[in-house]
Amino acid sequence: MKITKKLVAVMLMVVFALGAAAGAIGANFTAPVQDNVPVPVPGDSASLADVTVDETPVDNTPQIDEDNEPVCPTVPVCPEPEPQTVPDYREISMSELQGIDFSVFGPEYSKFPEVIPERDSPGDYIKEYQIHVYPDKVIIDVQSPILAAFADTNSMDPVFDAQHNAIEIVPKSTADVRVGDIVSYKSDYGNIIHRVKEIGQDENGWYAIFQGDNNPVPDPGRIRFEQIQRKAIAFIY
Repeated sequence: MKITKKLVAVMLMVVFALGAAAGAIGANFTAPVQDNVPVPVPGDSASLADVTVDETPVDNTPQIDEDNEPVCPTVPVCPEPEPQTVPDYREISMSELQGIDFSVFGPEYSKFPEVIPERDSPGDYIKEYQIHVYPDKVIIDVQSPILAAFADTNSMDPVFDAQHNAIEIVPKSTADVRVGDIVSYKSDYGNIIHRVKEIGQDENGWYAIFQGDNNPVPDPGRIRFEQIQRKAIAFIY
């Protein structure tokens, strides 16, 4: 085979190319290995491909119930405020009043407080445990309450007047009406709400005598239970 200069040049180029490739391979095999570099594995926190993000949109729309009242979210739980209790307050007693010499205020006070008469008050229908007082509301446990308003007759001044309201219930039997209660009844001349002054029995059965606190005389006639309409259990001023 005849060797020419052109052939020699080509052979030298091939030799140089093979030498460069061998040097690169040798560099890869002889490079120091760094053992302290962590290698990500599937499921590892370092593998970003395995990290999932919950992209569900958060619903911040205010929730309301059927009464258009705001619904407190489940978390955090709305704290329920504790109702108030009766404060440590005590009114002066009759025995304590009797130990005070009021005559120093004038001769008209010489028999005070012996001149204070005992009068019948309404029955204790609502017990203390049924009254729940919160900073923003008052809740009274009463079955079937009725809101009432009054006419301007002055007959029950100063207990209530035309601008006041009351909460009433319907008595179920004569046992629900007692002397001192303020009760409304139906008469031949209209509906009246006065205080029960007397309860008795006659040939026609149960009856009650009524009188307005500001009236000089009782209401005419004996009122039967079937005429009774409602009984006041709370006044709102």
